[in-house]
Amino acid sequence: MPVTAKPVRRLTCQKAGGYCQLYWAGHNTHWIHAKHIGRTPWGWRDAVVTGVDGRWLTVEYVVEPAVLRLWHHTSLRAELSVGSPVRVHEQYYVLGAPFG
Repeated sequence: MPVTAKPVRRLTCQKAGGYCQLYWAGHNTHWIHAKHIGRTPWGWRDAVVTGVDGRWLTVEYVVEPAVLRLWHHTSLRAELSVGSPVRVHEQYYVLGAPFG
């Protein structure tokens, strides 16, 4: 059963000094969101990557019957592959994985 999440804002990264300056979903995590995530550890859901297509990831929750399609501002193909374990924090639009 697919779950519809917040619409993705696919914006061109606004780079300054070679680094993306955006904090929308799929870009950087703002420090305020990082603090909230640390205060709500129960918000994480375990998932497994079921597809990698450029900047798009498809993940399926381990416990709940749901599939998400996620966009990231850089390709994660080098870090993630089909079968990789990840975590999703839907409240703050964060993807957690072994790479960071």
